[in-house]
Amino acid sequence: MIGTIVGLLLFVVACGSDSGGDQDSSPEPGEESTDTKVALVSGGPEQYFDPWGPSSEQAVKDFNLAGAEFGIPQDWVLDYQNQMIDAKVAQGFNAFAIFPSDFNATNAKIDQLVAQKIPVIALAGPVKEPTQAEFCIATDCGDSAYEGTKHLIEALGGKGSILHGAGMLVDPNTQLRMDGVERAVAEAGGEVTLVKTIPDIMKPEDAVKAMSAYLAANGDKIDGIITTANGTSIGTIQALKAMDETRIKSVHIDTDDGTMQAIEDGLIEGTMIQNPWGQGYIGCYVLNLLRQGYHRKADAPWFVNSGQLYVTKDNIADYEEEMKSVTDEIVATFEDKYLTK
Repeated sequence: MIGTIVGLLLFVVACGSDSGGDQDSSPEPGEESTDTKVALVSGGPEQYFDPWGPSSEQAVKDFNLAGAEFGIPQDWVLDYQNQMIDAKVAQGFNAFAIFPSDFNATNAKIDQLVAQKIPVIALAGPVKEPTQAEFCIATDCGDSAYEGTKHLIEALGGKGSILHGAGMLVDPNTQLRMDGVERAVAEAGGEVTLVKTIPDIMKPEDAVKAMSAYLAANGDKIDGIITTANGTSIGTIQALKAMDETRIKSVHIDTDDGTMQAIEDGLIEGTMIQNPWGQGYIGCYVLNLLRQGYHRKADAPWFVNSGQLYVTKDNIADYEEEMKSVTDEIVATFEDKYLTK
């Protein structure tokens, strides 16, 4: 996914305030530094990352950061992401949270940043280890897909044929999710068949076309659908609704308005939600501590699960508060669990 086209880089300025909210005589860890400027850079356009903007804005206020900015490269091309990162360094950003646009090659840019004493974390997706990224703070994508598939199998009564709609293969999380789905199917004792995995879908409109075509030809052979990427979920639900398909049970991912409405309407069983707001907030908090000289403990894990939750009609009214509690708990315990000076 390495390109050489030099184009305008689309980015969204999330916030750039100078300091945070009220101070007291006993500042929390992370409030001592006021020179941390965090750049949060996605791998490309995808609405999943949108909460990084407001969450980093809140982090600026809560942790007394010098600023934070959320950037979106114009396409899923490594060169575009690297150009954006270089531009942010030139603008004085001194801490980076990066969703890797390339599982392997993003490490080269991380190495360059660390050589300049700029701390880096992988946010929402991993890079290949070994790496100089201090942490990966993300959904346990394999486990999330596994859990979602288990819920689908339960809804099917423990048997049937399922279809998997996956995301872009360039996304380092996609293979983890495919593995998770296959693991859940393998545990069903031969009662469940994974008929097909349809990968490399990002845009909802592409998912509508792919799922509509497949179900029109093979819908009578499918009992359930699991989707593990946001655009795929949105488009699949739209296709099911347009086809007035109520026999096939399905479990999806993320919290698009259409997805949540489909739960309330009984069109789908539920959705596995992630914590993108929390990822941005936690990422800013951790990077500020790294700027103060903290580093990962020798026995601390590199991967930190940012949280996941299965949402159905039963808990749809409360899921946002549940995820906020997860975020608050991670922040409150992060220093003691993972960091040392």
